[in-house]
Amino acid sequence: PPPKQKNPLAEACLQKVKAELEDREYEMMTRDVRRQEIEQQDVGEIKTLSQSLGEGVNILVAKGTAFAIGWFASRAAWGYDPLWNLIAGLVGLIIGFMLESLLFVLRSSSVISVKERKRRRDADLTNLRKPRQGLEGQDLNSAQEEE
Repeated sequence: PPPKQKNPLAEACLQKVKAELEDREYEMMTRDVRRQEIEQQDVGEIKTLSQSLGEGVNILVAKGTAFAIGWFASRAAWGYDPLWNLIAGLVGLIIGFMLESLLFVLRSSSVISVKERKRRRDADLTNLRKPRQGLEGQDLNSAQEEE
């Protein structure tokens, strides 16, 4: 009988899965080497110039918008009075600061919790690989296999 023809689509999929598996294994092997590097990254760390410019523009636009909302809301409510319009704009600005701070805290806590979950998962995987020791110091995994 002639040899079976391998499906090229299945071969491509198999190669892709093998590459992903190799990447995961490499990630696990180098995780301890890179752990210090990963942990040194602060939650609020800005890495590139474009990210820092984006953060700056975001702050200016958000605070300007909060001030403008307060200013125009007071004009609609009480008419044109520069002092009260300014006070209402500053109140809007303060509310914008508090909202931005709240969002930062929520984002930071979610990033920290994700890092903590990854650390715990890695610790659990490491503990699964360690042999379990009994009271007499014998390896329980090999003792169960013998029975």
